[in-house]
Amino acid sequence: MIYKKKAAVQLSESLFWLGMGENPDFLQINVYMLYRNGKAIIIDPGPLTGFKEVAAAADLITEIENIEAIVVSHQDPDVCSSLPQWENKGFRGTIITHWRTGILLKAYGLQSPLFNIKEIDTGVLDQFLSLRFLSFPHLHSPGNILTFDESSRILFSSDLFGALGMNAQLYADRDYINRMVYFHKNFMSSTGRLHDAMDRIADFFPAMICPHHGSVITAEIASFISALKSVRCEITLETGESGVPDHDEMTQLKNINFELQENLILNSDEQIKDPVTGLYNSQYFESFFPVFSKNNQKGHISYFRLDQMKDFNNDFGYQEGDRAIATFSRILQEKKQDDCVLLREVGPILILMQPDAYSDDPFQLLSNLQKEIRDTDDFIRDMTCSIAIVAVSELGQDVQNQFKELLSLIRIRVKTLDRMGPDSIADSSAVGEDPENRKVVLIIDSDPLASQLIAEYLVARDYVPVICPDGNGAMHQIDLNRPDAIISEINVPQLDGFRIREQLMNSSDLRDIPFLFISHQKTESSVKRAQKMDVTHYLKKPVMLAEVYGILNILTEQRNER
Repeated sequence: MIYKKKAAVQLSESLFWLGMGENPDFLQINVYMLYRNGKAIIIDPGPLTGFKEVAAAADLITEIENIEAIVVSHQDPDVCSSLPQWENKGFRGTIITHWRTGILLKAYGLQSPLFNIKEIDTGVLDQFLSLRFLSFPHLHSPGNILTFDESSRILFSSDLFGALGMNAQLYADRDYINRMVYFHKNFMSSTGRLHDAMDRIADFFPAMICPHHGSVITAEIASFISALKSVRCEITLETGESGVPDHDEMTQLKNINFELQENLILNSDEQIKDPVTGLYNSQYFESFFPVFSKNNQKGHISYFRLDQMKDFNNDFGYQEGDRAIATFSRILQEKKQDDCVLLREVGPILILMQPDAYSDDPFQLLSNLQKEIRDTDDFIRDMTCSIAIVAVSELGQDVQNQFKELLSLIRIRVKTLDRMGPDSIADSSAVGEDPENRKVVLIIDSDPLASQLIAEYLVARDYVPVICPDGNGAMHQIDLNRPDAIISEINVPQLDGFRIREQLMNSSDLRDIPFLFISHQKTESSVKRAQKMDVTHYLKKPVMLAEVYGILNILTEQRNER
């Protein structure tokens, strides 16, 4: 035993319960510490009222200033109102939370850096004791996360599996199920999501479940999961005989609340603003698009591309290129109609969202904006822009697939712009629109012999290879040309292969470009890192060119099928 105090209980080899228990108000609160290999992480630090007890227990395991991270599953005060006190006592680590919760935590005036969870499942994060963080929105908070310890298969379940009750035991027994079900019916207003949530949790085969309230579950875990799968919420939305809204009513209310909440949160999140233009970026666009398409079925999405930026950057440098993009953004922002939304994608591309009001003649506004760019004296040389347009009506009715369909059409029309030349507009009537054009492959490698060998092999097989020897140049090539696939060495100057891939993952328009690593460097850790970035193919040099060609065919075909 590492601990010296009864308030701390060792639940497993590396897990400690720090308190607080048996509160007279029926609310047992559990704060946990994982301590392994000299590293400590707190799971849900608890309320301000119990801080002294919990901190004293933690300090006997390891000094507070040595705690590497604090996980915050959601924003409720019983979960995290003690955070400022942890900082006052010397905590200097990272706060791990969902990005929606992170925005609300700013009200505490915290100094600690935030590690914001944005994915549904982060995968295993080695830097945080091999933990993975799972997003379970609206159970009960929009930004709720669960924490799963891969090495011990312990699930820290936030309010899920929680319960109320006097004289609560640390470990759950069979009678605990009834109290747990009562808690979820009366305090988890989104219990309609429980069935799917329990299926997802069952897939992890947890060996122990540690809720923030109630008792720790260590045996017959499947029966506890099964008990929650059928729970229905007893909190009424409207007065009626059953007290439970029908499915359509619940779905409609859920969608309305989600849209309002999503937009309020997004509009306060500086992390989704582009630093060059001040516009919201592609991450916001991906979140906002379903709301826009739902309410503007006659609306249009237009991708504005500042023409010949490759030559501009070569002549004046990338810093001046950023100034040109900022000027481009300012002119469009000033001249567009107030009810149109302007965002930045990446590189020289801006996105204009035109609502239904412009459905009769969307091209008039676009042509006027093109003219403003063409006629202005605000650039250091004359500039033009091209526009690729997609009507919402061109997309299918399946909301889940609309965004993918949009990106697919935009890719085709941007290539059409390449054929049409500067100052052009491509829409559904564009001549020669053909998704089966020869595919462009960007090869990123500082070794000219290696890249040339691959290029010569591919060009003879109907690919169009583009070679780039460094990372920064590669990013600008990707912005300008939107390749169909990317082959990258890990070790390239300025921006290595991993960082290139990381930047692409942050763009809704670029993240699904098939990506293949070919490198002299291939270790178990580098392969795992690539897999976390959704790179499934990683070849070690020297390579068989036929194998590279075969993989490219598979990856590009898979992309076309999505």
